[in-house]
Amino acid sequence: MSRSESRQMSHQIGLRLDDDLYARLVAAARRHDVAPTAWARHLISQSLGAETERVLPRARRGSNHKITEEGRGAMRFAGELGAVGSNLNQALAQVHTARKSDQLTESHFKQLETTIKEVQALYARILGELLA
Repeated sequence: MSRSESRQMSHQIGLRLDDDLYARLVAAARRHDVAPTAWARHLISQSLGAETERVLPRARRGSNHKITEEGRGAMRFAGELGAVGSNLNQALAQVHTARKSDQLTESHFKQLETTIKEVQALYARILGELLA
């Protein structure tokens, strides 16, 4: 449900279910490819004869979809790229701070050089995977 839809439905209720009823709700929600809460809202709406257009569940996204091996590889590379990018950002911030305070040393440049080499190595790995 998008944020605008959740704002339109501003009231919440809490339900306690026994194990059997909860298992049935989850199983039915999975059969319809929706979240259990969306399915429960749909069933309540139907049983009360309410307008169901706004509460009809939408298909779940994300975790219930199969991820291909290529997708996993892309996600792995994206995570590594984020980590290396963070390291590069930190190294550049340290160089900038040291330069402003006239405390710039050779170690700052060595750290920056090491981080740039990490970026280049990751780039080469990604390019190698894409061209393989």
